Amino acid sequence: MEAQNQPSYKDLQNENAELWRRVGRLEQDLQNVLTQYRELKRHVFGRKSEKLDVLSQGQQQLFSRELPELEHEPEIEVSSYTRGKRNGRKPLPKDLPRERVEYEPEEQNCSSCGAELEKIGEDITEELEYVPARFFIREHARIKKSCPQCKCGVSQGKRPAAAQVIEKGRVGAGLLAYILISKYCDHLPLHRLEQMFSRYGLELSRSTLCDWVRQAVELLSPIAERIRLDILMAAAVFADETHLKVQDGEKKGLHTGYLWGALGPPGVYFHYSKSRAGFVAKELLGNYRGYVHTDAYAGYNPVFLPEACIRVGCWAHVRRKFIEVQKLSPNDVGNVLKRIAELYKIEKQAKNFSC
Repeated sequence: MEAQNQPSYKDLQNENAELWRRVGRLEQDLQNVLTQYRELKRHVFGRKSEKLDVLSQGQQQLFSRELPELEHEPEIEVSSYTRGKRNGRKPLPKDLPRERVEYEPEEQNCSSCGAELEKIGEDITEELEYVPARFFIREHARIKKSCPQCKCGVSQGKRPAAAQVIEKGRVGAGLLAYILISKYCDHLPLHRLEQMFSRYGLELSRSTLCDWVRQAVELLSPIAERIRLDILMAAAVFADETHLKVQDGEKKGLHTGYLWGALGPPGVYFHYSKSRAGFVAKELLGNYRGYVHTDAYAGYNPVFLPEACIRVGCWAHVRRKFIEVQKLSPNDVGNVLKRIAELYKIEKQAKNFSC
């Protein structure tokens, strides 16, 4: 009876095969976990640069591969020399306005004969100075005139429309430009500008600054649209998007918005949207016909339908994936990275070519 309960040889073979399959899956899972661990460790503690270490052994072994020979510049023997003493200070700009302060000797007469001393030279020490921002009020006076004889009426000067940047606003063009540059170029929030202005005794509330910025955006919108249209006239356009935290009052606290960018020969154009959906890319690029350089994000797919544009992939994104797994197979991955480096070399040489 006990012999009948023993598993057969075939059953043992099947069980053994299943165990080996499980071992194989576990080894694969372990390898995946180790790969993720190494990548996470490199991301946290390793160098952030993705440049190739050409001196590593993995890279040295690349030269045993069958790759096309690279053109090397002839070696030039340079004779040794003695490095001179460096002067760490760079000269100050010559076009800056200068203010001269002279210091006369305490004694104006010769201590031996009493004759008046004559100037024979001078030593100059330069000092870079800064004058804080200066606010002033520009008065626009509309002069009234009338005839002193007949008293028939009053004539008054008119302020040109171009002299007023914002309708019914008390901000000049210089101050408005400073606010826009501080906010969008120097990334100074308006509440910080409000505090800075208060140190000069100016009470400019954040709501007032917001209103000025809003009206300035409306004023500059036609120029921005012209830049976008000029970019779309180029043969190739670069496009990308990034997220940012936004506080617009519609939702409590911060929420995520998206800044879409298009780059071409005339410059760069940014478009803000609450969405990352494909219709935003379609609005940004319109009916563009040409080459669009983007990553593989599917949100740009509507731009390429019905295949009117040619999508140019991003080598940096492709290369990054090989960098992540370079240690798993240094020879094979290094081969790919070296070929990508050759493409970069060609791009560098063609950087200044016209389209």
